Amino acid sequence: MASANALVYAMADKYNVTDLAVLAEAKFRLILSELADEALCAIVDIVITTTPPSCKSLRSMVFTECVGRMRTLVKHEAFISLLGEHAEVGLALAVEGYETMRTEYDRVKRQLDDVRKTVMSQCEARKQVADQEVVASPFYGGFSDRGRGYRGR
Repeated sequence: MASANALVYAMADKYNVTDLAVLAEAKFRLILSELADEALCAIVDIVITTTPPSCKSLRSMVFTECVGRMRTLVKHEAFISLLGEHAEVGLALAVEGYETMRTEYDRVKRQLDDVRKTVMSQCEARKQVADQEVVASPFYGGFSDRGRGYRGR
């Protein structure tokens, strides 16, 4: 079924039938994640051979799916031979993998920045509470705050 949607998309794209291309793409997207690894390899071959390199939509979907399954795909001879037959697949997977890792890196970096800001604000709040406790202390009278020396003599 995914191969039929890929072929319909390729024809619709070639003959500029936008509505049909959108429909075929939507159906393709739904089916893609459900494919077995061997079927995915066949779909990659179909997409590569039937769509022009300028057709980013299906290619990007297929490459993203492959990057997500890379650990299992490399165990299949069909995938290895696919890489040998279509050099652009290996390059596209490397680019897609980099973009996926970069997106994940940016997401984690934002989370860490949020945690750092939260921790810093908590530390500042605790410091203010500690400073107030020192000022309220009955022993405070003999010493200046923050260790600036002894005031008593």
